[in-house]
Amino acid sequence: MSEGRERYGVLSQFLSVNGDSAAYAEAGDRLNMCVSAVKVAVHRLRKRLCELVRNEVSETLMVKDPAVIDAELALFIEVLQKHFVTDS
Repeated sequence: MSEGRERYGVLSQFLSVNGDSAAYAEAGDRLNMCVSAVKVAVHRLRKRLCELVRNEVSETLMVKDPAVIDAELALFIEVLQKHFVTDS
């Protein structure tokens, strides 16, 4: 496995949820990184994912207006929450 794929494989668990200190430390151990470097890498990964999703929405709708993209993303999040978030 390439270094980039391994790094993504380890860090992707933090894309939708924040890890606790132990989880970040474990990821750091696996990647030979300190905890603060893992947190920075996760931040950058989340930022890049957001850019990719925004670009995909923009291309799909064939619009560049940030307000239109924001509205579409808000609707998308609402739909996801209705279908995947359950009350415990």
